[in-house]
Amino acid sequence: MNKKGNLERRLFDSNVRDYLGLNPVNRDILNSLKKCEGPDFWWLNNGITIIGSKATIVGNSISITDVQIVNGLQTSESIYQYLSGEASESVVESDSRSVLIKVIVSTDKEINDSIIYATNNQTNVNVTALRATDKIQKDIEKILKTNGIYYERKTHFYENQGMTKESIITPLSIAAGYICLIYKNPIIATSLKQKFMRDNRKYEKVFSASSDIKVWVPIAILLKKTDKYLSELRVKIKGNIFKLQKNYRQIIVFVTVSRIMGTFAFGENALITMDLKKYTKGEVEKTVLDLMEVDPNCFSRTRKPKSSFYSAVYTAIERKYGIKAIQSKKRLLLSDNALEAGYDLPKDFLDDVVAKLPSQPWPWKIHESIAENMGVSTNKVSYAISYLIYSHRLKHQVYGYVFDDDDNVICEGEHFNRSIEDARAKLKELKAIYERRFWF
Repeated sequence: MNKKGNLERRLFDSNVRDYLGLNPVNRDILNSLKKCEGPDFWWLNNGITIIGSKATIVGNSISITDVQIVNGLQTSESIYQYLSGEASESVVESDSRSVLIKVIVSTDKEINDSIIYATNNQTNVNVTALRATDKIQKDIEKILKTNGIYYERKTHFYENQGMTKESIITPLSIAAGYICLIYKNPIIATSLKQKFMRDNRKYEKVFSASSDIKVWVPIAILLKKTDKYLSELRVKIKGNIFKLQKNYRQIIVFVTVSRIMGTFAFGENALITMDLKKYTKGEVEKTVLDLMEVDPNCFSRTRKPKSSFYSAVYTAIERKYGIKAIQSKKRLLLSDNALEAGYDLPKDFLDDVVAKLPSQPWPWKIHESIAENMGVSTNKVSYAISYLIYSHRLKHQVYGYVFDDDDNVICEGEHFNRSIEDARAKLKELKAIYERRFWF
């Protein structure tokens, strides 16, 4: 506590959670504090974990450099509640019980992150919270706060301070917004689960240091505006408002932004410089009506819409408003002929494609003859082949050159007057496209 008797919460900035209130665990901590005659407190409690780059013991004191208190906020807050609440002044003065404090000296960031993860993963912790101390999470919190939005990187932090639900946004929500608007994938965004935050590869593709930090501002504002407008329009949209927002928030914000921009192929810079005043309740209502033109009953269902609905919406919007780049070269976007991401393709279909492919190098436009043989679209076969290459069941083949996993040419076919340098440049481009396309 500070001199005014208040808890110094800033000391626990590296803790992934804020105080979770009188949940069962914290209630037990408080009850054990009230029983002065029972076992010593530190016998019953995990205590506090501190990381520092250096620690020196002098007498009864310990000096720690670069302090990070990574676990123990629940314990500290419970002790504070006890000392400032029911405990009398005489009890406080005579209480000689101890608190277990674990001090770990480490300068290795990976080790420190592992300690933070391990010490906070022993009880039921929201997976999102385990990323709370990442630099990018703090940076997002800072820039959103200057724009009146509170980024809940630490569970319950702003809720405990009395901020309204409408002004708070979570890491998972804003990650879904990024996947929707930047990766152009409202389907994946709608189904995003907490486990995404645990997957380093996926997490770093969204929360990337290479992204302009300013892009998170329009994403958060657009999501908040969409929820607000959908709530206000609920008299025109039948069904549970929560389900409506959960199932249709992403497709509505994506279609509305695309229509305002006049293209599906906008990127981070276009989003940052977008005039957000143009994103109005009227524009959202227009999108709602457009979706109902595609499927009049779409908002009466509680289940998430199927991929065919998304495809139909994109095609309808393209034709109605003349929006450009329905199949952006930079990001995957489902069009009328495209299908859901390759990882959802049935295994028997993929096996059938593999069985019908000749040995590499394949002849030019082999996907067309296979599609005709199977009675499916050429796009579907082409997409399947791309996924089979990405998943290493097939080799990369570019301009007749076939590459192994180390990018060495292992066999060759017709090159169409393309050099090996041309092929390697195209190979690099294809790898990037496949990574964006199939990364989830």
